[in-house]
Amino acid sequence: METFASFRVNGQRLVGIVHLPDGPAPSTGWPLVVMLHGFMGQRSEDGRLFTLASRFFAPRGLGSLRFDFRGCGDSDGEHEEVMMSRQVEDAVAACAYARAQPGVDAERVSLLGYSTGGLVAALSARQLRPHRLALWAPALPNDLLKLLPFGTLPSTIVDVAGQGVGRPFLAELPRLDPLEAVRVAGRDVHVFQGEKDERVARSSAEAYAMAAAAPLSLVPKVGHAFEKIPARDALYEGTLRFLQGR
Repeated sequence: METFASFRVNGQRLVGIVHLPDGPAPSTGWPLVVMLHGFMGQRSEDGRLFTLASRFFAPRGLGSLRFDFRGCGDSDGEHEEVMMSRQVEDAVAACAYARAQPGVDAERVSLLGYSTGGLVAALSARQLRPHRLALWAPALPNDLLKLLPFGTLPSTIVDVAGQGVGRPFLAELPRLDPLEAVRVAGRDVHVFQGEKDERVARSSAEAYAMAAAAPLSLVPKVGHAFEKIPARDALYEGTLRFLQGR
């Protein structure tokens, strides 16, 4: 079952899709994962990575909420207003929305962060205390600082593929410490990384795994978006097993 989702943060509307298994929910409700998309992404993600994941999870007993951060996809706001701290606010609101849904087990709401969504998930984890935390190709601030023109802060915005990236976004990055955040959160974590990822360094995934004392699963022969069908199936199956505690 797929239903439209809408909630607000500081007066701005965020939109998404809730996926729940068909049929009556268990007495405790369905477990659910809130999915956090990457930089300049949206709730479907590259090659429908998130859409297909949600449709893989639901028939197997795991619900999901995938949504657009403010300034992304169909949600309110402008992309040049995006900051990691604002996306943490969005993640907090999304989890509150998910936990309030009928048929959802509020104690088993997990987070899944992809790319910069992994950074946001790490920064959010201590406050949100998710049931579990899955990180797909999680970025570190250094993976994004390469956007700085000539290594200096721009006076206004940087044009990246037709989208504005604001000075506050870039200025905030060096102050963020997602590794310490995920370490002190004390959650069960599993990191997944494409073997040939050229967008987010493998060392970033390794650093997250070390900070969280978590396993790191390398998905062979694929890049940042896990671009092959068998690799995606393996990614989805491994993530499902982890989030369901198997």
